[in-house]
Amino acid sequence: MKRLAIAVALVSTIAATPAAAQSTRSFVSGHGSDSNSCTLTAPCRTFAAAYAMTNAGGEITVLDPAGYGPLTINKSISIINDGVGEAGIATTVAGSVAVTIDAGANDTVLLRGLTLTGPGSGAGVRFQTGKKLTVQNCVVRSFLDGIEINSYGLSNATMSLVVSDSTVSDNANEGIGIQVNGASNTITGVFSGLRAINNGDAGVLINGANTTGAVNVTVSDSLLSNNSVGVGSESGSGEAPTAIVVARSTVSNNGVGLFADGVGATLDIGGSVVAANTTHGWQEVSSGSIGSYGDNYIEHNGANVGGLSVLSRQ
Repeated sequence: MKRLAIAVALVSTIAATPAAAQSTRSFVSGHGSDSNSCTLTAPCRTFAAAYAMTNAGGEITVLDPAGYGPLTINKSISIINDGVGEAGIATTVAGSVAVTIDAGANDTVLLRGLTLTGPGSGAGVRFQTGKKLTVQNCVVRSFLDGIEINSYGLSNATMSLVVSDSTVSDNANEGIGIQVNGASNTITGVFSGLRAINNGDAGVLINGANTTGAVNVTVSDSLLSNNSVGVGSESGSGEAPTAIVVARSTVSNNGVGLFADGVGATLDIGGSVVAANTTHGWQEVSSGSIGSYGDNYIEHNGANVGGLSVLSRQ
């Protein structure tokens, strides 16, 4: 009986010891501590600590300006800074990634109001797996690639990237780059109010290599300037068709404004300005196709390459 009483007491003690609690909303602050519970009155110091304390589908709220450290995301979550100052992630190690998204097939992620700064390499946001990533009012600068999707190793995946009112600048390669790898992957992108500036390769570039799926992107009300290529679509025989539609946007002061390379690569533009691109206003390579809805302002560019198809408006 004594032995049984000891066992019962032990079980009771274990049951009374709570596991680390998770919540629907967690908080971070420059004055916080990662030993805190991440509540409003006891915020954590880093995104990683708050993430561990937040339920799938929950939210991390930024309370004040600070640097909050890199993060890997593998569940649905929102990270929100609604104007309290700069909520930053600065990476200093070569090849490092500020935010890696390696989530489930049905997971959605929202990043709002973040400033990501790199060492000239790595990536600001690397979207590897997941259903949808939304980036709002963010700055991503000084990486190898600002925001990238690379669905390498996936099959029959559907991924969506929405970027609004954000700046991608001073990245060595692309501001936003979509590289499709793996079988039958379908990727869509909607970019509005985007400022893609001073990127070493392209402001926006999509590539359909190594898949039989499709990539479809819309760029509207945006500025693509001072890049090697303003906006580009690349594909080839046996690869995923890549299609970009540019509307009500300015593509200026790039090396090449509009670029389409390969069979299955299309780029259509309407209601936009394509001006002062030094090498080519538009360039078609290897049967790539660029079309105009006939209501653009295209002037003061270098010599164009290829014909500009006239598209009917419906």
